[in-house]
Amino acid sequence: MKKPDEKTKRFAKKALMFETALTDCYREEGERELGAFPRMHLTEEELTEDFQVMIYALYDLHQRITEDPMDVLEFTYLMNRLVFQHLLEKRESDGTDEAETNDGP
Repeated sequence: MKKPDEKTKRFAKKALMFETALTDCYREEGERELGAFPRMHLTEEELTEDFQVMIYALYDLHQRITEDPMDVLEFTYLMNRLVFQHLLEKRESDGTDEAETNDGP
């Protein structure tokens, strides 16, 4: 079995940190774990990787909660459907198109 390189290790560590941060949102204050991790630094060189890591952290969290056998590409399709659903609901509730108003969620 091939030993993971530094980039793979860094990616896995970041994914764990993001997943922990997401999970901590649902924990009681005294049960949160993120304080055990060092601060991450946002750099232009790693920005793309950080966004990729965030997707995988969401995917891992979804897998843990639902135990759904989907792969990461199916998960991104699910995320796109949820964004589309939100846009439709927003349009129906206030009569605007979020793409036009750029209001965000």
